[in-house]
Amino acid sequence: MVHAGSEAATPRPATGHTLPRARSRRHTRTARGARPALPRRTGDSALIAPRLALYYVAVFAVLGAWLPYWPKWLEARGCDDRQIGWLLAVAICVRTVATPWIAARADRSGRRRRALALLSALAAASFLPFGAMHGFAALLVPSFLFGLFYPTLIPLCDNLTVLAAREHGLRYGRMRLWGSLAFLVAVVAVGRLVDVRGPEIVYGVVLGALCFAALAAPLVPECGGRGHVPAPGERPIRTLLRDPALLRVLAVAGVVQASHGAYYSFSTLHWTAHGISETTVGWLWAEGVVAEIVLFAVGAGWADRMGARRLFLLGAGAAVLRWVVLASSVDQGVLAATNWLHALSFGATHLAAIGHLQRHVPPAFSATAQSLLSALSTGVAMALSTALSGVLFARFGGGVFWAMAAIASCGAVIALRTVPPRQRPTPA
Repeated sequence: MVHAGSEAATPRPATGHTLPRARSRRHTRTARGARPALPRRTGDSALIAPRLALYYVAVFAVLGAWLPYWPKWLEARGCDDRQIGWLLAVAICVRTVATPWIAARADRSGRRRRALALLSALAAASFLPFGAMHGFAALLVPSFLFGLFYPTLIPLCDNLTVLAAREHGLRYGRMRLWGSLAFLVAVVAVGRLVDVRGPEIVYGVVLGALCFAALAAPLVPECGGRGHVPAPGERPIRTLLRDPALLRVLAVAGVVQASHGAYYSFSTLHWTAHGISETTVGWLWAEGVVAEIVLFAVGAGWADRMGARRLFLLGAGAAVLRWVVLASSVDQGVLAATNWLHALSFGATHLAAIGHLQRHVPPAFSATAQSLLSALSTGVAMALSTALSGVLFARFGGGVFWAMAAIASCGAVIALRTVPPRQRPTPA
């Protein structure tokens, strides 16, 4: 998984949204009925893209080392399967509450880069105590603090990238791809390191990547700034949660992404328990990321033509197939033949959600909307799924993936019943 998906196309101006228009010092008039011109690339664009890409590399290197291998590290520190599930769920629950609130503050101030830099430093500081902790009780507090600070970094960076794409005519997906590539390198390299040196190495790699992110954050360009802030008295979270279309999108994305809970938390433990090496596990994870990169790089036009409803159904269907296979087999060939479905189960689902935000949420609410997607799609639902996965994995092992297939099926039903088909524009 590479959180906060990407749409490779330059975002289009929002049309037809029911959200209030926020004040903007960059508002320009267009002739009635004329198509607004896309932003032109400026000389600054050549510097903006590499600075965003550098931060993506840092923050996704953290994710690539942490997501697949942190359960192994927790196991080495004396936690059983249920306790691992609860520790991961604690961090998810915290981010569910904290991320939208922090992002709303960033929207209201217009100083999104300052918030990113501060949170990057706090994330590194909050992770430091893990090195001295052993056992479930001792690990609860640092898990809480890390869940408070780190998860907000990706949606804030995604938000700045969306604004940069709007203002400078850049392609969001091409900047975001550097994060996917960093995740890919980290997941393979750390898998090899764990094979050679044991799971304790995970802590040092994650801490080093967090420090890199803290150093890279001040270099991220400030896009949008105070030119895109909510009007006085407007509350971004309340305003967004009153939009029925947005709530439907968040609900479907949340359920389908929650079906990945067992994969993110216990696939490494499950596969290594059946004799698959950590190096091979790293390559299996990498396969999914490569497929995701391909989708984000070349699938923008295809995804735009599909529309949110069909993308959600495609993602949910791929998730059902994927979890059925994982529940039924630990054969390395079978796993390698199906793990590319991550591009659809995660990637297509997130493209549907992120595309809705880009088209229908005004810039002044963009950080808050991005954080709501993160908090609800990989927050509330993911926390419940992860906690449930810990209980089911302790009892049924790989049978936990049958439950994930059932969750993904529910996502497909919700999409089918609540997300309307894409409306084609009618001739004037």
